[in-house]
Amino acid sequence: MRASGRLLRIVFAVALLAAAGTLLPVQAKRRSTTSRNGFHAPVLGAIDRVEVLSIDDSGQDIGPVNGARTLKGAQAQRVATIWRKQRFIGPSASACHQPPFAVKFYSGGKVVLHATVCWGCSNISFIVPRREYRVKFLADSANGQLLYETFRKAFAG
Repeated sequence: MRASGRLLRIVFAVALLAAAGTLLPVQAKRRSTTSRNGFHAPVLGAIDRVEVLSIDDSGQDIGPVNGARTLKGAQAQRVATIWRKQRFIGPSASACHQPPFAVKFYSGGKVVLHATVCWGCSNISFIVPRREYRVKFLADSANGQLLYETFRKAFAG
């Protein structure tokens, strides 16, 4: 009895290891495919202020900053709400990036998201530690245009 119980436990353990061994490569493959093929935009959590930067977009690349506006309270929350409505649709193959605006979202006094936004080529360049990711977004959508108008109005008058 004892030998058969022990044999049964060994067979069960080997079956578990074999099952785990067949699943692990699939999971590892999925993870590497995701990180290689695309970038998932950071989820914007709670923020306490937003800095919008006006950028000279008349050149061939990202131009100098013309001005900056810091938004707090309801204004900052409005920008964050509009930002959360943007649709990011995958990596951008566009070679151009002449953004008229950049945005920095702060939480607890620290930058939690920094991006430059280009409506001309419909992409957003996320600046994260040690990397820059450029993703396509729906710039011509109602929410894309609302984001543009919100940034533009931050510098009006």
